[in-house]
Amino acid sequence: DKKNHKTIINIIENQYVYADKYTFDFIISSIYNNSVKFTKESGIIEISSKFYNSNIEITIKDNGIGIDKVRLEKLFNIGEDTTTLSTENKKGSGLGLHICNDFIRINEGKMQIESQPEIGTTVIITSPAST
Repeated sequence: DKKNHKTIINIIENQYVYADKYTFDFIISSIYNNSVKFTKESGIIEISSKFYNSNIEITIKDNGIGIDKVRLEKLFNIGEDTTTLSTENKKGSGLGLHICNDFIRINEGKMQIESQPEIGTTVIITSPAST
């Protein structure tokens, strides 16, 4: 509310991922919190899902400050400096994304990040659907 973001949610009803509830909740909330942290005032954050090939793809997209190509390539390399300042000049270490990526792999899913500076970031999580 403080930053006056608009959050648009288009999630498939009655479709579930096959994953540990606690780690998956951590993943979604961490990625959403990153979108809030790195999206300027009055920004837009979209959360959507779709079902295909026995998987559910969850997309969290923002029109925030984005990540440059060099930093994006280093994002999952432990020990690399991926520190970024948020829109409120708070440091982000990228450690949360490391943990999210590990949790997604443990739950047999995958994560992809697409980003462009000053345009925004899209995080795509693919996870097996629950049968």
